[in-house]
Amino acid sequence: MINAKKWIQLHGCLKKSDPNSVRNDRGSGKKRKLEETSGEGIVSAPSSVLQGSDKSGLVHNTRESAPKLLQDIFNSSKFQELMKATSKHTELLEANEMLAQDQYFEKLEKKEQLELKMMETYKVPCKAVQCKKCKYTAFGPSELCKSDSHALRVVNTFKRFFKCQHCSNRTITLDIFPLEVCRNCGMSRWERAPMLKDTKRNILVESLSLRGDEEMFLGSVAQQAKLNLIVPD
Repeated sequence: MINAKKWIQLHGCLKKSDPNSVRNDRGSGKKRKLEETSGEGIVSAPSSVLQGSDKSGLVHNTRESAPKLLQDIFNSSKFQELMKATSKHTELLEANEMLAQDQYFEKLEKKEQLELKMMETYKVPCKAVQCKKCKYTAFGPSELCKSDSHALRVVNTFKRFFKCQHCSNRTITLDIFPLEVCRNCGMSRWERAPMLKDTKRNILVESLSLRGDEEMFLGSVAQQAKLNLIVPD
């Protein structure tokens, strides 16, 4: 208590702090130095760090040495060995690929052989049903024969393939020649056809006529038959 009175007599009373003062005199509230807080709290590195020095003390720029360093790495023997290195199971992979190719082409070959055989087949042996009372031969008995219990006989015969010459509609018959008309166009112009339907499309090709559209006689209607060539005058 006595020491406090002596200190007040020597230094005077304590000064009242200004509440409107922005700055704080306490050391804990001081701001950091500008060098330490530049760039949103990230400490800036000195310029000496961005540059490297070799053993002789000569300073060189890392940006200029980077391409040369990459080139040295690419040209190194170790890098070339790594690039040329292959898997130990390369032979197994090649053998597996060859086996897959052989299986694929074998399937295609069998499919092609089957198509060729079907294109050369115009009749196929089969079994049919004959009714002596109704006097017909068909692939199966009719409902009337079933209900009346007609005497049926199973025979070995051939089913033949035909197509209409007018509309190319196909049909199958047990007779030597179809006895019915075409269901599509009503014509009865049948011709033999292979078992497999021909899926090849006719490519429209203009007939060659270097002299242009030809007429059988003056004023007749002639079809266009030309080559569409640009001939100079």
